[in-house]
Amino acid sequence: MNSPQFSVLNKGGHITQWQPLDQPAGVLFCSALADLNGPKAIRGGIPVCWPWFGPRDGHAQHGFVRTMPWQMESFRECEGAIFCTMSIQSSEDTFAQWPYQWKLELKVAASNHVMNISLITHNLDQTSMPITQALHTYFTVGDIHSIVIEGLQGKTYIDKTRHGQEFVQQGDLILKEETDRIYLHANAAQLIDPVYNREVSIESEGGNALVVWNPWEEKCKTIADLKPSDYGHFVCIEAACAPDCINLLPGHHHELNMSIKVNTMIK
Repeated sequence: MNSPQFSVLNKGGHITQWQPLDQPAGVLFCSALADLNGPKAIRGGIPVCWPWFGPRDGHAQHGFVRTMPWQMESFRECEGAIFCTMSIQSSEDTFAQWPYQWKLELKVAASNHVMNISLITHNLDQTSMPITQALHTYFTVGDIHSIVIEGLQGKTYIDKTRHGQEFVQQGDLILKEETDRIYLHANAAQLIDPVYNREVSIESEGGNALVVWNPWEEKCKTIADLKPSDYGHFVCIEAACAPDCINLLPGHHHELNMSIKVNTMIK
């Protein structure tokens, strides 16, 4: 049994490609302008946002591990699936940015229909460690104007494009403008893509929110590592622990799990 096309980089522990054999396009979007080897965070795939999600005064957006080198602990193919584990841990260099002792693991199992991802935080310190985090997943879509995101009806969301005001989702989500929302107490959604004739189901466990992001046309033009038309070919749906932090006790660990399933729709 053949395995899906799959790529993961040591830089950032970053998954950049997952394409099941029966799919017309990769499930993950990665910008043609992405900085795969340099100092910038990679635009696309699944960036690991940790130990904070969003901005932090005097520090990098979405934390620092997404630009650091990770270690490949294991990688194997078995019966049409790929399994890998990567890790990174605290050092003198990281202590200046985050004054805790910790280890982070990323475990992935990717087949031709499902990819399961676990981000595991180990607190190796003597004090509690507050974290926010996300698996900042970029999904490829055929046309942003035709997709529908189901499963968020009735969920309260923080709208970051409207000064952080809270609203309640009415019906399915159809994107028509710049979108940057944190859906609170949400752990499942379905991305319906009629162009690629597929449904992508997203489920998370261990998080407290799903984030939906697309810069739309005008903002996309200002993002150096995106082509102006790229906004039309991806949407981010992210498993997250945000905006409230998790206080991880000494010696404890926390798992943020994300399951992505792809099914061809029946015409």
